[in-house]
Parts: sequence; structure tokens; C-alpha cells
Amino acid sequence: MSELRYYGLAFEEHEVQDDKSFALVFDESGEMFVRVRYSSNKDYGSRSREEHIYPKDFHSHIADGKTLQALVLDKLQEILPKSK
Repeated sequence: MSELRYYGLAFEEHEVQDDKSFALVFDESGEMFVRVRYSSNKDYGSRSREEHIYPKDFHSHIADGKTLQALVLDKLQEILPKSK
């Protein structure tokens, strides 16, 4: 699955846990999801990994103090053309 376009949503930096970056992704099949990348914040840490969260689960995940649902709605209002 190839990403057509993505938009940054949030970044969480952690002292002990892996850091997390959240991005709203549209893939070439037309699906929308949030990609969460976990990257070690330690020089000797493990390699980064990622997970995909789909719209039906946006309400149950929190990023930077807000639900993914709220972050995605804010981003869509920012990037979509305004109606006249």
C-alpha cells in the first residue's frame, strides 16, 4: 500500500517510552487512516515501527491530549476547500 498524501497531526516526545508521531494518511486505494510511528529516543534503542489506526477507532485513541477524531476533523477543516 503506497501513501498518496499525508499530513502531520501530533508528536509526543517521551523520556522513557518511544516517541510517537501521528499523521493523517490517504493511500492510493482511497483509504484514510492515522499512521503512528514509534521511534526510540535512545541511541541504543530498537528500530522504529508503525501502526495504522482506522476511522472506526479514532475516538478511542488520544494524541497530544486530544482524540484522534478531533485532530483529524481539525486537519480536514484546514486542508479541504471551503464551501461558498
